[in-house]
Amino acid sequence: MSKEATQFKKGNKAAQAMSDEEMENMFHEMIEYAMDDANEALALQDVYLKFNMGKSTFCHRCSKNENLAELKESICDAITSRVNRGAMKGEYVPSPSIWRLKQLGEKDSSSINHKHTGNMITEHKVIFEDYSDE
Repeated sequence: MSKEATQFKKGNKAAQAMSDEEMENMFHEMIEYAMDDANEALALQDVYLKFNMGKSTFCHRCSKNENLAELKESICDAITSRVNRGAMKGEYVPSPSIWRLKQLGEKDSSSINHKHTGNMITEHKVIFEDYSDE
């Protein structure tokens, strides 16, 4: 194969990277896409592949730009919300839903909180902690 056949032709923009501003705009579009229930994005891959972006590019840009990392969390939150609603309504099977939520960063924990009031000790078992205010 000749050297000419393996090089980009003059004016080809295939090797040109998007600016941070362009990438942030695309991430905002990804958030809108992930939030739209009509799209049924159930995984992060559903979102970045819809925008013709590969996993390595998506992850690399998030690791290099704090704003993009925060926007990625918003995309994950939208997907998490959809999976939670679907599982609670019985639209999604529980086991894969739980697995998906853990893949998106959700955690479940079990702990016992003790509260002493006068002569009585009460125990409350916490199955799931609420992380919505974080």
